Amino acid sequence: MENLVIFLFRASISLALFYMIYWFFLRKSTHFLANRIFLIVSLLATLLIAAFPVHYTVETTVPEQVFSIPASFDFSTPTIRSIETNTQSLFTWNVLGWALYILGILFVFSRLIIQSLRVKKLINESDSEKKESHFIHTNSKYHLPFSFFNHIFIHTDSYN
Repeated sequence: MENLVIFLFRASISLALFYMIYWFFLRKSTHFLANRIFLIVSLLATLLIAAFPVHYTVETTVPEQVFSIPASFDFSTPTIRSIETNTQSLFTWNVLGWALYILGILFVFSRLIIQSLRVKKLINESDSEKKESHFIHTNSKYHLPFSFFNHIFIHTDSYN
């Protein structure tokens, strides 16, 4: 699961970079075939970059450290220091990522429910007429026509 999150993160970053290149340099170009080829190649390159990340190693040499023991150092009484570290932390990047993901899901889902309830309310409040397999609803609230499944909503002035 952790590998999938890392893969999606790398793919998102590289896709965002390719999209920025497209947006700044190619968006207003009239070479539509070249634009399409760039977008398709960038999608494939995104998958390759995410699947096969570039790893490199840096080798450094550590200089020899010369130290001397002071003459007043006492070897007879060793001192032991106890340092307790708390490795259990509530905040980790993984928890933050999942929390943001779940909050995004809840936000989009609640928005979908609210908009569906608005359409359901409009269906109940408007005058409807059945034509073949769909319903035509006339309303005075929305001026532009739209449809929701087999319900078509038209403004009263446009329908008459």
